[in-house]
Amino acid sequence: MNGRLKDISRSFDGKLRVMFEVDSIDELRGMEDKDITLTITRTSRKRSLNANAYFHVLHHTFPYLFNNEALSTSITIILLFA
Repeated sequence: MNGRLKDISRSFDGKLRVMFEVDSIDELRGMEDKDITLTITRTSRKRSLNANAYFHVLHHTFPYLFNNEALSTSITIILLFA
């Protein structure tokens, strides 16, 4: 199930209340007042094929330009452009 985190607040008894916005209620029916386990992850955009190709061009070009090892160049490129 996908959704969006909308609000976090604290109740009077000190517990956190977290509000999500989801597209469908079907999967949530019958879960009221029951213990559940949630796994929350942040979604991220995948790199385009152009960005991937550009990374590989830089990865193979930079060592020759700067007389560097490929591994240290990879780390440098990732830190600069990621």
